[in-house]
Amino acid sequence: MQLTVKNTNVVAATQTAANLQTAAAHAANAHTQNTNRSYKNDLKLVSAYFPNFVNETFQVVTPLTATDVAAFIGHLITTGHTKHGIQQVYKPSTLQHLLNVISSTHKVSNLDSPINKAVRAIVTGYGKTLNEGEPYEQKQAKAIEDTHIVKAINRDTFDTTTNRGLRDKAIVLLSFAGCARRNEVAQLKVSNLIFDGEGVHVTVLNTKTGTKKKYIKLTTNVETCTVTAVKNWIAAAKLTKDSYLFPSIIKGDKIDTTTHIAGETINRIVKSTFGSEYSGHGFRVGFVVTAKKKKASNEAIRIAGGWEGDAMVRHYGKSVTAKQNSFDIFG
Repeated sequence: MQLTVKNTNVVAATQTAANLQTAAAHAANAHTQNTNRSYKNDLKLVSAYFPNFVNETFQVVTPLTATDVAAFIGHLITTGHTKHGIQQVYKPSTLQHLLNVISSTHKVSNLDSPINKAVRAIVTGYGKTLNEGEPYEQKQAKAIEDTHIVKAINRDTFDTTTNRGLRDKAIVLLSFAGCARRNEVAQLKVSNLIFDGEGVHVTVLNTKTGTKKKYIKLTTNVETCTVTAVKNWIAAAKLTKDSYLFPSIIKGDKIDTTTHIAGETINRIVKSTFGSEYSGHGFRVGFVVTAKKKKASNEAIRIAGGWEGDAMVRHYGKSVTAKQNSFDIFG
């Protein structure tokens, strides 16, 4: 009897293409919507220079070489870009982000990254050129620390006799105590919170590194207690389990439960509360600075912020760490 052997590894070309489309769609869900939007915008810029780089699902069609990328970065440095009708140079941080996107796009397509030390050296050298020979450092958001928030509450910045005042106070406290990004707070639902006798469990969806669970404790000072502020807001707004935690407030101090605030709304609240030099990201920086001053461990801060490693903890807290590690050389 003659056996017929079927090679199960051979798949029709059309089926392979369909499978790749399905795989690409699932791979896209590995990042948050905001990250995907950022990647797509960056890839459009790359594709304007390399038209055959990726297809409509952003899978690599023609891999790039290190020489290709070096030429692309040189082009961006030479031409710059126009914003609001004004010619501007690219920031080194923007170019660095582009390199990361190009690298990630190749890796997702199971290809070797064309980004090597020589390519990254171009951006490093460009940064030094802009900074008169000194290493370029991306401008860091100004820290919003616990003392800033206490002062704002003590001077009655939030009119808690209004819906807007109650909501904004809860937003500020939760953003800080939860070491949260603007869009994470904006998209929370009441169902993402579980209160117990000691605090509240918060499940944050669509973070940069997946779903994260946080816990915020009750504090003795009712005026600055995040848990109390959030509870008061939910009760006053009569929010249900399926409601957005922070819905929009329209004319006449009325609550529109059909929509939630945008991340930019938190930016506006921050600037009106703390000053124009601050931004929503200042809560994350301020959390690290405050936690460092209170001698919290890197592990505890990393868990609270949802970071995989200590790099951002060290970056945000380096000024505090330097002070903590200083000593009197003559003492």
